[in-house]
Amino acid sequence: MVEKAAKYNSDNGITGIMLFKGGVFLQLIEGEASKINTLFESKIKKDDRHTNVIEMFNIEAKERMFEKWSMAFHEVSELDISMVNEMLSWNKLISAVKEIDSHIILHMLERFKGKL
Repeated sequence: MVEKAAKYNSDNGITGIMLFKGGVFLQLIEGEASKINTLFESKIKKDDRHTNVIEMFNIEAKERMFEKWSMAFHEVSELDISMVNEMLSWNKLISAVKEIDSHIILHMLERFKGKL
């Protein structure tokens, strides 16, 4: 799945990161708004392997965080969980999406950049 997504993303100028822990995925997708919308609506949301898909936020950024990665993938370790818990609880991220400031999530994702 990751290789196929990386190829599609590369072909469409899309970059980002996908984090995985215990059957839960968190993904940041960067690129032209129309291409991201097409990816999200026609591929991600319609893929039968995906359940409970939630768009946490949609913002226009001045620059990309993962410009060198068409699909960076990182399986979150217990050490990573400790890092994440410095800023927010993983469970809160999953259960209270609408209450979390997008800047907190972006800051957390940026910390994974050094692990790639």
